[in-house]
Amino acid sequence: MAFRNSDIQFYGMDITHNIGQFIPYSIRHPFDNFNPAEIKDIHRRLNDLEYQAARVKTHSEIDPKTFAKLEKLIPDALLVKKDKYGNLVIPDDFWHALQNKIRSDQTLISYQPDGKSTSPGTGLSVKDVERISGREYEKFMKSNQAKMTAVLGDELAKKFPRLLEDNHVASKPEILRIIRQSWDDNQKEIKLEMNQLTKKLENASRLIQQLHQDPAGLTTKEVKAIAEEVVRKLLPHAQLEALARSNLQQTVNYGLTRVNHFSKGTGAVIDPYSTSPNYIFPSQNVWFPNRWMRAMMLNSVPAPKAPETALTRWDEHGDCWCSPSNEIDGFGTSLGVIMASTIYPDQVVIEHISPSAALEPGAAPREMELFAFIDSTSENYNSCKTMSDDMFGVDSDVSLPYGWVRIASFTYDIESNHNVQSFPVQLDMKALGASTNKIIVRSKSNWGGENVGYTCIYRVRLHGEIAA
Repeated sequence: MAFRNSDIQFYGMDITHNIGQFIPYSIRHPFDNFNPAEIKDIHRRLNDLEYQAARVKTHSEIDPKTFAKLEKLIPDALLVKKDKYGNLVIPDDFWHALQNKIRSDQTLISYQPDGKSTSPGTGLSVKDVERISGREYEKFMKSNQAKMTAVLGDELAKKFPRLLEDNHVASKPEILRIIRQSWDDNQKEIKLEMNQLTKKLENASRLIQQLHQDPAGLTTKEVKAIAEEVVRKLLPHAQLEALARSNLQQTVNYGLTRVNHFSKGTGAVIDPYSTSPNYIFPSQNVWFPNRWMRAMMLNSVPAPKAPETALTRWDEHGDCWCSPSNEIDGFGTSLGVIMASTIYPDQVVIEHISPSAALEPGAAPREMELFAFIDSTSENYNSCKTMSDDMFGVDSDVSLPYGWVRIASFTYDIESNHNVQSFPVQLDMKALGASTNKIIVRSKSNWGGENVGYTCIYRVRLHGEIAA
């Protein structure tokens, strides 16, 4: 609660901020008196932001600046799904895109003095991460436009009425209303995610101080402008990220209650004809006589993990399947799976070990795709293929046997705090009357780039409704 006609705020059980607001800034930060005027001003702004953040973490309302930022980011129209009760649901790829858009707009870290700042997980430069994230948002906008065109098109709508029944083109006011409702409904999860804001504030303060000491050719005025921009963006970005993460985590949790059609227990098997070879690590590439001698000494050379490893539970580092990241055909790491049931896929879950627990974080998959085999003699194959090409584009570098259609495209986010991530299958196969029992999971690239010649997959889960 806030006291009217007063600057006094109530911060819940946070005694530090409840009492601290009555102590003058000069007493709380005595050493700031020796700083230049510009730095003192920036530190005061950061201090005010700290108190604002403390209040936000104990109150339920969304900050007006956050809502204004959101209003600028979202498109004029968005294709949303309808749940079984007819309620409008924002798709997960929007929340992924929102996260990526925020990450591509990190003003401060773009100006770090060393010029070589890297992501702790991958070794990529921060600017590389920003560029990749920016591309993901553009990819989402293109895909959203293609799906809206398909749903609103007379030809497809008449042929597949479920496209209109299961989907809805929402206007910007509708989207904002749904998001505000999502904010109210997910308060518990959002507050947990907002706990990271304190760490971000500390990091911002440290980097601003570092930038002032070593401005990398920037003027004092430019340093101040950068710092002010960071202060202005920090809270809205934190709230938007918390909202996106809470929604995405809910989807992951929902997946745990569904049938996993990639489980060996449900009858899934590896398709060897569409699966790339195992990666042979140097410790496994042993000359045959030495291999034989080690076997005689009961110290056998470990064999590479089989592709089936990616369909089973894992416990620690190394419980994964690895494959060369660039095959001769240019297709990359590919896991082919034949399912016991014919389904309409709608959700894929990728699991990977946390970067801090990995010996080679760069081996994590990055850009990923799903391909489904659809009977090319069926009347729905051409509709699926046309819509897929409109949504994802045509990859001229890769040629698949006839019948395979790209149904999903997404990026595994190694920078996320959650190493189990859920992604929607963007091509609505059920609405198009197409089902499948064969899937290829493809990793086009990994987070290590050219420095890591293999990609590892810890586990893939696939969910969807069984076709009648």
